[in-house]
Amino acid sequence: MGIDADGTLQKVTALTIEGTLDGNAISGSILKLSNWINNGSVTSIPKTIEFTTDCGAITVAGTSDTDGDGISDDLEGGTDITGDNNPDLDVDNDGIYNFLDLDSDGDGVSDATEGATDSDNNNIPNYLDSNNQASNFSDFRINEVDANTEGVDDAEFIELYDGGTGNTALDGLVLVLFNGSTDQSYKAYDLDGKTSNANGYFVICGDATKVANCDMDVSPNTNMIQNGADALALYAASAVDFPTGTAITTVNLVDALVYGTNDDADLLTLLTPTQPQIRENNVDSMQRCPNGAGNARDTDGFELSLPTSGLTNNCSIVAVCGNGNVEVGEFCDDSNTDANDGCSATCSLEAGYQ
Repeated sequence: MGIDADGTLQKVTALTIEGTLDGNAISGSILKLSNWINNGSVTSIPKTIEFTTDCGAITVAGTSDTDGDGISDDLEGGTDITGDNNPDLDVDNDGIYNFLDLDSDGDGVSDATEGATDSDNNNIPNYLDSNNQASNFSDFRINEVDANTEGVDDAEFIELYDGGTGNTALDGLVLVLFNGSTDQSYKAYDLDGKTSNANGYFVICGDATKVANCDMDVSPNTNMIQNGADALALYAASAVDFPTGTAITTVNLVDALVYGTNDDADLLTLLTPTQPQIRENNVDSMQRCPNGAGNARDTDGFELSLPTSGLTNNCSIVAVCGNGNVEVGEFCDDSNTDANDGCSATCSLEAGYQ
């Protein structure tokens, strides 16, 4: 075996990564394949991953993310999505193993964008799930909701936030409202052709004369949003997918908020397990705090405060990412704002490190 000046292995006959099968992953499978050219085939799974041509074997050790997508090689090479207790090494069958493939499921969205979380709870991580379109909108959040106003409910609104990018097209998104008494949809608003404003906000309201910064005035003017227990959910889908009476689903779910005084177990399936249902009142709106922060489908950072439609939320606690303290709305804080170290620059967990 020789090594070219650029680090490319001239000839390798077999590569073996030793390990033991532990659930759907191979423990002990640590892989480093910089500038690897494979002319062989995978011949032994699950206890070894072996590339064979015509000579001896080589074992490569070290911690690696060969394709630089933020998902470790041992995760990309050890995930079983077909349920046959064998890792699925090339999910999209394009001849490029997942740990070398920047789009492992072949859906046109990079692994780095989709990440290793499982947005639709089907036990397939986003980067391997070509049917999960929600990962295309991973930065979007339901940021503020006022579902119950003083007197006549004519100042209700729903505010979406694109993470602060601004001027982001909302094509391919639909906002669905669910009735807690039936656990079925009662309204769906297509967002095709709409765009967030320069600051990243998009406000849907029933009466633009009563709601500041309203971008989409819909019918009816009053009682646009039912009082809880109810839910709102943002999907990567179309309104035609949610005719009135559609049952609750987490397929292609981007984010959700469940609210009302009485917990509804069926509605709560829209949220990450253990996340709370938010209690509403007729004075305040429900606001994600800190503004736009926290993981999708998580509600434990929400606060009640005077409405701020189309503006930064009025939060009592402002988290400071990088101070070493995990504060409201943060999911990690490693005393810096560096990316690609497990905790992102905005103090969210990064794909491949959970």
